[in-house]
Amino acid sequence: MNSLRSKTGGQPGFALLAVLVILVILSLLASNVALVSERAVRDAKQRIERETYARDAFSTRETLLYLLATQRVTVAGLTVDEQLRTSTGELRPISTEDLEEGVSSLPVGNEIRLDGTPYRGIGRVVFALQDGRGLISANWSPWFVRKNLAEQLGSPPRAWPDLESMRLDYQDPDELTRPNGAERRDYVGLGLRPPTNRPIVTPIELRGMVGWASLLQPLDDAELMQRMTTTWDVFLNVNTAPIENLTLVPELAPASASRAIDLRQLSPWTTTWSFADTFGLRREDVRDSLFLLPNGTGTLSLWDAGGGPVDLLHWTLTGADEGGYPWRLDYDFVLPRPEESAARSARTPPTELLAAPVPDRR
Repeated sequence: MNSLRSKTGGQPGFALLAVLVILVILSLLASNVALVSERAVRDAKQRIERETYARDAFSTRETLLYLLATQRVTVAGLTVDEQLRTSTGELRPISTEDLEEGVSSLPVGNEIRLDGTPYRGIGRVVFALQDGRGLISANWSPWFVRKNLAEQLGSPPRAWPDLESMRLDYQDPDELTRPNGAERRDYVGLGLRPPTNRPIVTPIELRGMVGWASLLQPLDDAELMQRMTTTWDVFLNVNTAPIENLTLVPELAPASASRAIDLRQLSPWTTTWSFADTFGLRREDVRDSLFLLPNGTGTLSLWDAGGGPVDLLHWTLTGADEGGYPWRLDYDFVLPRPEESAARSARTPPTELLAAPVPDRR
């Protein structure tokens, strides 16, 4: 009888313990569900943000390419409306007579700059347009500009002819080695990828050239792409060239290059002779290499104001030269994110086309 009473008397304690265990398990399950739900919500939010940015970046890109293909440019940059400034300073709409006689390139005052200035695009997108004529062409820029670039990066002055031989050997279709150049057998002997035997397509290809590879080590990919191009152009646009490229102009000291940037922020240069005379550029070949207007090629950089890398693409306006397509995208790269100040200081573009997402017309 006593034994039976002891067995039945322990049941309430066992039940309480079982309830406590069940409550702990339910609590752990609830916590786990909460964590999983929180993570799912966070992942969904990030996915939505990425998709929203991708959509807005695409809209920003297409809008800018449309403007580049349809709007004229002045010495100040890309126009966004059908206005012009006359020689007397008057601002008025473009007329048919203006188009027949030739439209002035004087600044209107509301252009989108083509010198890498950051602007706010659609949504959280930040963009910057850079005119190709403001960059250094590895193949076509004046030899003294490219030579100064090599020396600025640490090349001895006497090494320039060798660098040119290596560049030309890398691109020509034969296997004949120029003096102090390098052809296929030299690359194979060094364990490097053989030359492409064609003109380089992107500045990054310079990293695969003997001589140039070591020379460009101080520049990361972002700096290289922001300074160099492969555009077929023999001029340097003093209205769009970054300060690092302006300092490559012979007879133009770094302090003068900085002053030239400051002056063009107030008012773009309207004649090359005024630029040359202001800074005492006397060499005729230097004066003849300067220009004021873009050349129909350049780069477009896009990035998220909230963080993330930069999408850089190279564009070329083609008109009807290639089956009627108005532009061509030559190459694109993903580069490290720019400084935080670039997003904070982004200007508001002077057009409503970049003020809101493009409506879905489907």
